[in-house]
Amino acid sequence: MFALDGLTAEPEYLSHRADAGESPHLAVERQELVQVLQEAILTLPPGQRTVLVLADVQGLSYQEVAEVLAISVGTVKLRLSQARGSLRAQLLA
Repeated sequence: MFALDGLTAEPEYLSHRADAGESPHLAVERQELVQVLQEAILTLPPGQRTVLVLADVQGLSYQEVAEVLAISVGTVKLRLSQARGSLRAQLLA
């Protein structure tokens, strides 16, 4: 069984390594964006957050997410759509 305890969008999943040519200013902006995204993801309802992290952060397919969570692919798609919509609204606000 797949343990979902502690499954969040941890910074190490969201952060990207800085390019060697990346300016300090861009590196700070990137880190700020990572923080904003992490905080927004943590506000999602647990079902949406789990699907979003598995699909968009960890890169699992819809079918893999459905199998891990024992839900239908349709439910995965619905929750992912809702999660993305919520994040979009929060980030645009």
